[in-house]
Amino acid sequence: MKIKLKTAQRGKNTVIGMTLLVISMLAIQAHASAPENTSALTTHQRNFGVELEASRVIYHEAASGAVLDISNHHDYPVLLESTVKDEQRKSSAPFLVTPPLLRLEGGQQSKLRIVRTGGDLPTDHETMQWLCVKAIPPKADTIDAPAKSASLAVNIMVNECEKLLFRPQAVKGEPQDMADQLSWSIVDGKLVGNNPTPFYMNLSLVSVGGKTISSPGFIAPYKTKALALPAGASGEVQWKVITDLGGDSRLFNAAIH
Repeated sequence: MKIKLKTAQRGKNTVIGMTLLVISMLAIQAHASAPENTSALTTHQRNFGVELEASRVIYHEAASGAVLDISNHHDYPVLLESTVKDEQRKSSAPFLVTPPLLRLEGGQQSKLRIVRTGGDLPTDHETMQWLCVKAIPPKADTIDAPAKSASLAVNIMVNECEKLLFRPQAVKGEPQDMADQLSWSIVDGKLVGNNPTPFYMNLSLVSVGGKTISSPGFIAPYKTKALALPAGASGEVQWKVITDLGGDSRLFNAAIH
């Protein structure tokens, strides 16, 4: 038995995908006057998902809060539980999501509002938190099982987290405005990126000599990050960063120091 859990990216939208499998077995009928007949095992699949209308949330210090739009494109309700975690996703961050628990009806759209509740956050560079939304599937009794069959419903809860970037008033502009300031070097056989800016540089592309580095992640403000070099890679570095709207910046390039 396989349970598939899918997360798909569509443009600026992130889809929390969840697969609900209902396994139905037809009864084996035995007749004294006829040979025994068995029916095939059939699998009935029903998907549900909640769409977050942005791949990241920028919380400006001067604002009274931040808002994330959500949509339920199915014809049945989904229960959502939302919290904000720190960068390591281990502890609660000083932000409140309202409503913390939301029933989103089929075909309905709504909003999650994030409000800062305190915390001693740096004023000279961004800090990262994670907005985590847990989507709870419908109850098993809302799923239609085949007539005259035995069925087993398997429910899965998905906890999807998106970046929540707190941007102090002193930090002006956007990441792509300073992305050309990243510098690169080779240390112990790895490509090391240095970020001298106050922004989190979320990298959508990094390549060396035309060879792409998979899953480059991000470089925190005033930090460095080591990336595995593709075999035989040499030459200049090219990179793109993710913008506030979730798209790609222009292509940057530089020599390795």
